[in-house]
Amino acid sequence: MAGGYIAVKLDKNQQKEIQEVLKKAEITPVDDMHCTLIYDENNPDIDYNTESSKVYEATVTGVDKLGTAIVLLLKCPELATRFKVLKELGFEHSYDDLLLHTSLVYDSEDEKSDLEVIELLYNVGVFPKVLKFTHEYNEKLED
Repeated sequence: MAGGYIAVKLDKNQQKEIQEVLKKAEITPVDDMHCTLIYDENNPDIDYNTESSKVYEATVTGVDKLGTAIVLLLKCPELATRFKVLKELGFEHSYDDLLLHTSLVYDSEDEKSDLEVIELLYNVGVFPKVLKFTHEYNEKLED
């Protein structure tokens, strides 16, 4: 059985701004920038209310490579609290800890170079220091 996830979407204007910066640097950005709160391999059927109208402000703390993705690392106590609430409702997170992040690039053709450019852009302050996330949603993943 495939898993499911719960995430919040990056503000559309901020997403567009980041995507334009990456495209100018000749880096192909992801189409849908979001922050995953829960990735549950069991894909449970739990009745709960999404926080679809709540806005979370996350501080960007760095750049990293996670698997095949280049990401902005985030810090947001409110998202960490939401993660705890979702776990208390019965969701299980498939990783040991919550590592708040939003992916910028998946499966880069020149990963090392793209990572270096994104780190430079971050270090010179091109990306917003605070990202806004909202519209919590959940999706089941296909088998």
